[in-house]
Amino acid sequence: MSSYQESDFAKMLEERTQEILNNSEVKKAKMARCFICMDQGFVLYKKQTKFGYEAEYILHCVCEKGQEWIYEGKAMRKEADKSHYRVPAVDEVFDIEELKKQNWESWLEKHKDETPDSRVEDDNWVQIEADLESIFD
Repeated sequence: MSSYQESDFAKMLEERTQEILNNSEVKKAKMARCFICMDQGFVLYKKQTKFGYEAEYILHCVCEKGQEWIYEGKAMRKEADKSHYRVPAVDEVFDIEELKKQNWESWLEKHKDETPDSRVEDDNWVQIEADLESIFD
């Protein structure tokens, strides 16, 4: 995407966000605190295996909620519990800035007739705004 297209896209997103925030007649939508995992703590994705079939894999998010999904089999304390399995971080597989942008667009489309729930007007909202701004930097 060219920088001209990106600036138009950023402007459109900003205008749409303001429109949603300023419209008090629509119903409320719960806004995610993390637009990488949409507050699940993990991201599922499908990938073709070396045997030719598609399998679903899990990645833990880099947000606070994602800490619950971290698993490193080789780091287990007991020898009997050790394995070669692990749950990689989402940023090892995906460009998280692009993923945030895609999820933000999907969220806006899904909630186009709603307004964000006021519960996000807290300290974490500052982080959400910073994350969204980083998408277009």
